[in-house]
Amino acid sequence: NRYVNVMVFRGGAKTSILRMFMGRNVAYGSSRTIMYIGASERQAIRSTGWLQRQIEGNEQYTKTFGLSKGAKWTPGEFQISHNKMEYPIWVVAFGITGSVRGVNFDDYRPDLIVVDDVGTDENTLTEESKEKLIDLVLGAVKESLAPRTESPNAKMVMLHTPNDFGD
Repeated sequence: NRYVNVMVFRGGAKTSILRMFMGRNVAYGSSRTIMYIGASERQAIRSTGWLQRQIEGNEQYTKTFGLSKGAKWTPGEFQISHNKMEYPIWVVAFGITGSVRGVNFDDYRPDLIVVDDVGTDENTLTEESKEKLIDLVLGAVKESLAPRTESPNAKMVMLHTPNDFGD
């Protein structure tokens, strides 16, 4: 499926699952540009940082799949060299209120967008704030996904912990 949304109970390992899914897409070269969105940029960087640490310190992972640090290596934006596929994979981290439009690295729009638990107590407090969040995710974020014509396997994956019954 191109768009996947899963609601998982608190403590259900949502972020761990998303991190491993992102790592799988990197390993197999399924993605060229990954956009990871959290409730805040800091939270997103924690998850993309997990992937950076795998590239830096998990020798079995990097040797098996031919991965290494790319030309840019900063906490919120980095490049992974996929030496077997012979192309770079870009990873960028945003908070849900960040500038998610127009992401494009080496002429590739995001072919994997990960939306990790962006609903907070503040942005889901009222029906109006919930609608704004929904509009943002299903508008700017969703429209940032590479078109099917450019990337038939592009995917937007969202995991969410409901704060109340209406979420």
